[in-house]
Amino acid sequence: MSHTLFIGKRHIRLASADSTNNWLKGYLEVHPTAPEGLAITASDQTNGRGQSGKRWESAPGLNLAVSYLLRPTFLAPAGMFTLNKAIALAVRDTVAEFLPETRIKWPNDIFSGNHKVAGILIESSVNSRVQWVVAGIGINVNQMKFGPEAPRAGSIAAISGHKIHIDDLLQKLHIHLEHHYLRLRAGHDADMHQAYLDHLMAYQQSFRFIHDNQSFQGVLTGVDPEGRMIVDMNGKITSFAMGEITWEFD
Repeated sequence: MSHTLFIGKRHIRLASADSTNNWLKGYLEVHPTAPEGLAITASDQTNGRGQSGKRWESAPGLNLAVSYLLRPTFLAPAGMFTLNKAIALAVRDTVAEFLPETRIKWPNDIFSGNHKVAGILIESSVNSRVQWVVAGIGINVNQMKFGPEAPRAGSIAAISGHKIHIDDLLQKLHIHLEHHYLRLRAGHDADMHQAYLDHLMAYQQSFRFIHDNQSFQGVLTGVDPEGRMIVDMNGKITSFAMGEITWEFD
């Protein structure tokens, strides 16, 4: 049982799903009044998706694939990135209980060192307010090897040397997600933004990026309210939306 007010109180466990996000969106069509905080997990996610339609690799039974239903009607569409920050902080804090050197790689991947251990895919329905959000979270837990299409992938067990009980990890995620979501709902935007920067990989540091197939050195100086990454390119300040820039690792 989840030790929370609403996140994870209702939990549907699936043996297999193409994507927990897809399954939850389909469930919403049939059950439009499904409760906020509903969590869907699948032991085997056969067609998991990451950002920009990229495939999310996950071996059956070894990792956590969960999607949450949120109803942040207190948010206008322009405030969606504040929710992104809240969810990213929740996942970072969860992973950091096992891997202390854990950072958020803009906009919402979770890295330990140069290894990606978690990813987030947020889908929503909006009109004048945000009506519902399906927040898909994938955390690499006990998988030790990954295919060549995921060269940066790592897992908590592979990095720490210790296998993790996936349900224990999920309970921690419930708690951290509810904490940050309630802070967002209470209007602590400024504090949340500062926490996001505090845990942002390469913040105020020089890094190599790729834009328009050109490699360049820049300093990540911040993230604007719309979620664009702000980079200082030798005195020229430029903002990049997701998909316009990639990180160049060694």
